[in-house]
Amino acid sequence: MNVRRRFSRSEVRESLESLTWRHHRYGDLRRFDSVLMPSEGRLPFPDVEHPLYIHLTATMRCNARCQGCISSAVTFRDISSSWIEETVPERDVEGIALLVEREHADPVTVCIYGGEPLLVPDKLARVIALIRQRLPERNTRFMIYTNGQLLKEAIEACPSLSTEVWLYSVSIDGGERQHNVIRRGTDLRRIRENLRVLRKSFRGQVLMWSTLREEQSLGDCFDEFMSLRNDGIVDHFFWHWVEKSEPMDGLEVFACAYEDALRRIMSTYLTRLQAGELLSMGYHPLHQLL
Repeated sequence: MNVRRRFSRSEVRESLESLTWRHHRYGDLRRFDSVLMPSEGRLPFPDVEHPLYIHLTATMRCNARCQGCISSAVTFRDISSSWIEETVPERDVEGIALLVEREHADPVTVCIYGGEPLLVPDKLARVIALIRQRLPERNTRFMIYTNGQLLKEAIEACPSLSTEVWLYSVSIDGGERQHNVIRRGTDLRRIRENLRVLRKSFRGQVLMWSTLREEQSLGDCFDEFMSLRNDGIVDHFFWHWVEKSEPMDGLEVFACAYEDALRRIMSTYLTRLQAGELLSMGYHPLHQLL
C-alpha cells in the first residue's frame, strides 16, 4: 500500500528557499515583482471578437505514441478504459446547437480534439456539415488539433476538411531528429509534405504547436517554425511545457538554454518587425515549467 506524505507549509517554504532562482538581471525570480512591464505608454487594445468555444473529442485513439503523452500520463491513466467514446455526429451536434442557442452565441468556434481526430475524418466532415445545417445563420468556425501525419489522406477522403476548417493546430516538436524521437509514431518529413498538399486548397491558418520536454530545445522548435513559415505552409507558432508529475533533473541547465533560445527568438522578432513583418508567436506561462 502506497502512502502519500503531506508536507507542512514550513517544510515547503524551507525547500523552496533552498533552491536557486536568481537571474543575473532580475534577481530572485520567486518574487512576484521580479519582472514588471512598464505601466505607462500602453496602447489600447482594439475591439476583438469573443466567440463561444466548444470543445469536442472526436476519438481517444492516436497513432503518434508521444513520449509523455498528456492523455495517458495525466488525463487518463488508462486510455483503454477511458469512458470517452468516439463522437456520434448527430448526437454531439444537437448538444452543440443547444449550447449555442442557450448562450445566444455568435460567433462560435468548435475545437476538435483527440487522440488524433484525423483517424475519423468521415465523422469530422459529418459534424461540420450537420452544424452548418443546424445553425445556418451563425458565424461558426472549426479548429482541428492534429499531429499532421494523416492530413493528406484525410483531405483526399473528405475535401471539406480543407475548405471548411478555419485553423489547423499541428503538433511539431522541432526539426526531424528532435521531433521524431519524441513523437515516435510520426515522421516530420511526411508532415511537411502533408502541409504542402493542404496549402494547395486550404485558405485558413496553420498553427505550429510545440510541446517542450527537458531534453528538447526551444531553439530547434523555432528554427523549424521559421523554415515552415518561409515555405508558406505555417502561419503561427505556439509552445508550452509538457505536463508531468516528476520534477526536472536539471532545471537550471534547461533554463539557461531556454533563455538563450528566447533571446534569439526576440532578436529575430525585432529584426523582422523593423522590416515591417510581424511574426505571430506565443507561449504558455512559465508556471508549468516550475
